[in-house]
Amino acid sequence: MTEANASENTYVFEAEDASEVARLSQRNELFHKTMGGLFPERTNLDGITHILDIGCGPGGWALDVAKSYPHTQVIGIDVSNTMLTSAESEAQRHTVNNVTFMHMNALQPLNFPHQHFDLINMRAAVEYVPRKSWNSLLQECYRITRPGGILRLIETDRIALTNSYAFERYHYFYTRMLYHRGYGFSPDGWTLGMTPVLQKLLQDAGYQHTHIKSYALDFSYNALFQVEYRRLTQMRFENVRRHLHEKGLIPLDELEKVYYAFIKDIARETFCGVACPLIFWGEK
Repeated sequence: MTEANASENTYVFEAEDASEVARLSQRNELFHKTMGGLFPERTNLDGITHILDIGCGPGGWALDVAKSYPHTQVIGIDVSNTMLTSAESEAQRHTVNNVTFMHMNALQPLNFPHQHFDLINMRAAVEYVPRKSWNSLLQECYRITRPGGILRLIETDRIALTNSYAFERYHYFYTRMLYHRGYGFSPDGWTLGMTPVLQKLLQDAGYQHTHIKSYALDFSYNALFQVEYRRLTQMRFENVRRHLHEKGLIPLDELEKVYYAFIKDIARETFCGVACPLIFWGEK
């Protein structure tokens, strides 16, 4: 694994900031509603009792699984103390006793026994796993997966495809930022570059019977979840704008111009957009 300190925080965005906790919580709710549940790729969790959520953030997915499947024992790990405090608070508030949250860096050897989990989950890990760390992380996942167990990954190459020039410029700013910071597998920074490589990464780590399931989520004006999507993308762009400005990657005047055009465009009746997340999973 990486030589980084065990407490190193590799989140692209500031993980100790309350606004990032709010963004990830809202994203979890949106994913749950738009993708059709916690496990849209399967009909049941027969034989699955021990579940690990890597990069659990404020704990939304892990808590939802624990509440929906009381026969399971769910562990969520994260490197952010703020995220874990929020997750633990929610678990106490809802009296969820079959979920545990632990401080752990996913880029270091994971502090779990061999063959311990029936299912390991990671979502949008492109925002905290540098490209150089993917192979070692998935090998570590393989080590702690039980025979017949599953590793599932949810990623996308674009936030969305839209008919807004400002949105497309913003998206390029975002993917360029990740590309320059060593995230994703894009050869040129125009996309995140994740979905073409994930199946091979799973297979290289040792997983077999790999599968892919794709989704198309409509976020156009007047679509069912457009208001939530608009709020979520605006929060993300505010973070991206700050990072790009601090790194000097984009002139501030261009950033401001695109930002305000973006805010206007996603509220227009003519706005059309679709997001295409993919679920990858493989078996040990």
